[in-house]
Amino acid sequence: MAMSMMGFVFYAANYLHPLFCQQMLGWTATWAGLALSPGAVVFVAMMPFMPRPIRTITPRYMVFIGFVVHGLACLVMAHWNLLLPFWRVLGSRIIEIIGLAWLMVPIDVMAFGFLPKEKTTSGSGLLSLARNFGGSCGVSIAETMLARRAQAHQTMLVSHLTPGNQEYQSSLISAAAYLHQRGMSFADAATASIALVEHRMQEQATMLSYVDAYYVLALGSFLAAPIPLFIRKAKTGTAKVQGTCFKGGTVKEQRQRLRLFVCMKTRTDGRPCCAHLGASIVLDELRRQVLEREEQCSHIDVRPSGCLDQCEDGPVVMAFYGQLAEESAPSKELIKASLDEAAYTFTAVSGCDA
Repeated sequence: MAMSMMGFVFYAANYLHPLFCQQMLGWTATWAGLALSPGAVVFVAMMPFMPRPIRTITPRYMVFIGFVVHGLACLVMAHWNLLLPFWRVLGSRIIEIIGLAWLMVPIDVMAFGFLPKEKTTSGSGLLSLARNFGGSCGVSIAETMLARRAQAHQTMLVSHLTPGNQEYQSSLISAAAYLHQRGMSFADAATASIALVEHRMQEQATMLSYVDAYYVLALGSFLAAPIPLFIRKAKTGTAKVQGTCFKGGTVKEQRQRLRLFVCMKTRTDGRPCCAHLGASIVLDELRRQVLEREEQCSHIDVRPSGCLDQCEDGPVVMAFYGQLAEESAPSKELIKASLDEAAYTFTAVSGCDA
């Protein structure tokens, strides 16, 4: 739901920005790009710093803040006008992108935090589907609002353009005088002044439709902000990866890492193997226990592995502690030292209650 709402407000805003700059402000595509593209630079610059707040602030609060910031940016855009300077468009865009940066990574962390490794591909597909669905709805609604609300505002404004309206008559006289100064005859200027006032009226009606669209995007962002707060709370300073928890900080500030490898070997020659002795049950149960005991088991990582050459006694689980668990390719000396410190292989009992 949060990903769909993010796609809704972000893609709709991306659709409106260049259209507004070129249609209402009369900018070229180059100037519109110059006003909007620095937001991408800000987004890329913020990405390397996002893991730190994820470790210190739970992802759901980051998503909440991101939606609120995006909503505030849309409220700023709702006060745009036809005399908008370049720097205000640029500043509003940067505020919006800051909110987006606080949304992207935490939403992925929340989505994949409790997802088993073997379901990561399916989860990624569903996440992309939700984002694209929300984006398609957002663009469609924004485009429809521009057309419908412009007609509604035009109907309202036209009702004031009557011969008995003193302001309307003053506008016609001012427009006719302006056109006459530009070389038109009095008769032609009087006729053209009506068309000029009508053009201004249509311009204002379109401007008001953009204001309505930005207000809707702001409302959508504020309504989406509480959604992540209903998701199960993640512990402060913890990032979820493939069904396990990892604390932030240095190794000295953590408990010793424990990495558990569950043998998933399958044999076809009739000999006993871990896969046939309930290895998948053991793997799922270990992961479930780690998730249920987040605070106590934040240093434990459970993963499937290839053959550990003890299938007769399986299912087999191998544990690596401390520095050995930190190294992706431990040296022989490190392995020997770890063997000397403690036995690191044990056999799980087959047929245990899952």
